[in-house]
Amino acid sequence: MNPNENGMNEERTTVIGKMMDQTDGYIRLAYPSAAGVREIRVPEASVDRIERITHGRVAVLIKDSNEFTTGIHFAGGAAPYHVTEEHIRIVCALENGEPLDIDDVDDETPQMVISSNNEQPVVILTGEDGEAPVAGENDVWGQGLFSGNRRANACDWRFNPVRRPAFVFTSDLDEASGVAPTAAAVNDKDGKPAAFHIFNPDFASQRRPMGAYLGTFSDRYHMDPYTKAFDPILQKSLENGWKADVTAYNEGKRARLDCDVSQAGQDKLVTANRMRGLGDMFEGSVTAPMVDSLKNLYRYGFTIHNSLDGSSSFRIQATAMRAKCSNMSILDAHSKTILTLRHTKGVMQEYDWEDLAQKVSDTIMAAQQELVNVELLKNVAVSNDLLERIMTLSERNGIITKPKVHRDDAGEITKLSSGHMWRLMGHGWTRPHESWVGVTDPEEQGTLFHVYNILTGALTHKPVYNDVENRIVMQGNTIGFQTLDKKLLSTHRMLTQIGRDAIQGFYEDNGKVDADSLADLKDYTSSLDMLEDIPMFSEVLH
Repeated sequence: MNPNENGMNEERTTVIGKMMDQTDGYIRLAYPSAAGVREIRVPEASVDRIERITHGRVAVLIKDSNEFTTGIHFAGGAAPYHVTEEHIRIVCALENGEPLDIDDVDDETPQMVISSNNEQPVVILTGEDGEAPVAGENDVWGQGLFSGNRRANACDWRFNPVRRPAFVFTSDLDEASGVAPTAAAVNDKDGKPAAFHIFNPDFASQRRPMGAYLGTFSDRYHMDPYTKAFDPILQKSLENGWKADVTAYNEGKRARLDCDVSQAGQDKLVTANRMRGLGDMFEGSVTAPMVDSLKNLYRYGFTIHNSLDGSSSFRIQATAMRAKCSNMSILDAHSKTILTLRHTKGVMQEYDWEDLAQKVSDTIMAAQQELVNVELLKNVAVSNDLLERIMTLSERNGIITKPKVHRDDAGEITKLSSGHMWRLMGHGWTRPHESWVGVTDPEEQGTLFHVYNILTGALTHKPVYNDVENRIVMQGNTIGFQTLDKKLLSTHRMLTQIGRDAIQGFYEDNGKVDADSLADLKDYTSSLDMLEDIPMFSEVLH
């Protein structure tokens, strides 16, 4: 406790770490805590003093304010970890208002390394030598994941959730007497708590003293901080040379660990052999060099999803981003190794997270297999009529929406309004060189691969549609992380299935699909009448 200028006591805490960013009246700090490396968002009104020290770090004296209570935010495992003589010297200097002699600080052995970039704060584990990687090197999907205004919804993931028994009011406030309402616990028949509230204390304020409300659950719901499941994966990523990031969003209700393994050189020959061993139409078409070439075309790996609001189980999915245009893809890697765990006692509580970290290679191979399927879409021709049928199918699958149709008294169409994604599909088809499409090779234009990148690019980046001639400018709505994943997966399933059906017909007529016959595949598909049962989009509108 320290007296302020009015003689009142206020709590103050010193934090030593890295300043990740400073925006909108807040600073974001990453620091070693009793529970591990932690990030926290602090309002500038709570910053009493800040000093730059060695190795790009800062020492910040934080005080209570209307928006921030140190006793809540730094309670328990969130308390700053100060153990060295040098750290203690810094803390004493700041809290006593003394000058800080930086030259006296000996801090040559860092306990953590924080790499910062303009897209996302990233916590990076270090090896035993404590060497720091190049700043920004560990960015995973960056431009893809945070494009389309999604970055504003991200928050710190290294918080310790708080679990409290639920209470209900048994009486109302007596306004006349000022007597407060009474409350009782929500118990089961044995008198034990039957319901619990979960909070993120990082968002504690006067209005929300417990922090952000995450959800209410029965006593069977098992709650662990994200660190328990994610830290072993981060450690395995460090050992294997994978790039890994964790992002929490919706005030901590959900979080995702994204891992890029494309440059690690793992399992490419195994993937090629497995695909050739499928015994179907792709036998003989997939080689180790083909799989190896994926690393130059895509950043790919896996995403682990977790939640603390009951909205999702713990699950793993294959993820990729096309290097040329930062378009994201959620891959339909159907495999028994894609893990799903429910948040119940006896499941989450007893799972071996170290073992999970050892099993992700099958997910990686599944991602590689799916990307080979995407690359084969370059050999499937798409006519203007087929494009319209795909647009209809996209609308049925919730990927795009129809524009609003305005008619005159005679029923004739006079105007089409809204329909941002529909307009982008037409724009990307006629302008494949747009940065969010990135199909610059003439051989790839007018193919299913071209359509794939129109849709994934429009979903990932939400580019502005600008029709100068007709004076139409349209931004489109921002879509969240969950919606993005859902629509990207629908896109992948829809287009790869169309491609597979076309290639299957070629296989039945030619007996094989190999590297030598792929050149004939485009000519073959250009003559097919695919999706003939699906009406063209213009027919649907009219």
